[in-house]
Formats: sequence, structure tokens, C-alpha cells
Amino acid sequence: YDPSPFNWFKSATVAYKRGNFEEAIGAYERAVIIAPYLHEARLGLAKSYYQMGRTVEAEQQLKAALENTAVPETKWLYRAKLNALSQEAL
Repeated sequence: YDPSPFNWFKSATVAYKRGNFEEAIGAYERAVIIAPYLHEARLGLAKSYYQMGRTVEAEQQLKAALENTAVPETKWLYRAKLNALSQEAL
């Protein structure tokens, strides 16, 4: 067990870049369990779910990422991603 959410986040990012989305999801989820405020891990989950065609879960994670950031530019980015995702669903 590694208590650092950043180690899990790094592991998840490597898995994502390799196309191992299930592995990435597992590691991002561990990071979120340890640090639920870590919006970057929520974004990683959203991207991984999206790559797997799981748009409902992707949307849920984007919403959670939006709730966990206070940076206006990041909020704007997450809202834009949510909007694009909802437009795609139409």
C-alpha cells in the first residue's frame, strides 16, 4: 500500500499513455480514495472512461473534477469538456 496519491497518479498516467485504461482507472481511483480533492485524478478518470466509451462515468468524473478545483481557468476548461461531451451525446 502506498499512501501517496501522487505515486498512484503517476502510475495511472503511465498506464493511460500506454493505452492500459483499466489499469489507469484502478490507479486513478486509488489516488482519489487517498485524496478526493485531487481534481487532476478525476480528470484522468474521465479521460480513461471516455477512451473506453463509458461516457456516463466520464461525465460524472468531469463534474467531480470541476467541483474540486478553485482555479478559474481550470473550471472553464472542465466546463468546456463537459459541454463537448454533452454535445457529442446528442
